[in-house]
Amino acid sequence: HCSVACAADYRRRGDAMTELVLDSFQRCGVQPSHCVVQDAPQPVANIIVNRSKATRTVILNNQLPELSKEQLVAIPWTSYKWVHIEIRPSFEALEPAIRHARGVLDASPGTATLSIELEKPRARDLVLAKFADVVFCSREFAECCFREIAGVATCNASQFLLWLVEKQHVRPGTLVICAWGADGAWARLGELEHHAGAFPPAHGVIDPVGAGDTFNGAVIRALSTGVEWAKALEFGCRVAGFKIGVHGFEDIA
Repeated sequence: HCSVACAADYRRRGDAMTELVLDSFQRCGVQPSHCVVQDAPQPVANIIVNRSKATRTVILNNQLPELSKEQLVAIPWTSYKWVHIEIRPSFEALEPAIRHARGVLDASPGTATLSIELEKPRARDLVLAKFADVVFCSREFAECCFREIAGVATCNASQFLLWLVEKQHVRPGTLVICAWGADGAWARLGELEHHAGAFPPAHGVIDPVGAGDTFNGAVIRALSTGVEWAKALEFGCRVAGFKIGVHGFEDIA
C-alpha cells in the first residue's frame, strides 16, 4: 500500500464535475492535500476511442490556470518519498520551482526522489532534465530534441538516451527512460542500457487512454519499493500492456 498526494488545481467544491473528481481521488486513495482551489470551470475531456486503429481523440475544455511559481515552491518537498512532475507549458513557473525543489532535496539527502516527465514536443524543456533523479521522455519529445537541438532528422530511443547522457543533459547517476509505443521502452543509467519489450493484451487494444501515465506510475511504484531499475522498466511495460486491454484504470490495481 502507498499514500499518494496530488498537487494540482481544481474548481471549488459544489460543482458536479469537481465532486466526481474528488470522489474518484478518495476511492483510489489519492489525497488532494496540496491542490490549489480555483474559481474556474472544472476541465472536461471527451475521449473518442477508435478500437480498429487503437487510437484515441481527446477533445478538452480546460480553463483552469497553470500553477504559479509561488504555489509550486510552497509544496513541502521533503515530506514525500517520491515527487513526480509532469512538465506543463508554464516553463517560466516550472523552471525556478524545480530548481528550488532540487536545492531543497539536495540539502536534505535521503528524503524524496524527484522525477519529471518530458512528453510534449518542446525542446526548451530539456534543460529541466538536469534537476531530476529520474527522467521519463516520450518518443515525440525525443524526436523533437534530435531535430531542434542535435540537428538530426530521426532517432530511436537508444540513440536518444545515449545522447542525453553523453551530452550531459542529465546529472551523473540519473536514470533516463523513453517509451517507444509498440516497441516497448528503453532505460539508461550511465553506461548501462536496458530494453523491455511491449506486452500487448491478448484480446487486443480496448482503451489506450492513459497508457503512458500508467507506464510512468508503474515504474515509479516499482522503483520506490526498491525494485532494480531494469526490472522496474519491464514492470512498467507489463502494467501498461494490461491497461490498454481494459476500460479505465480501476481494474489495474
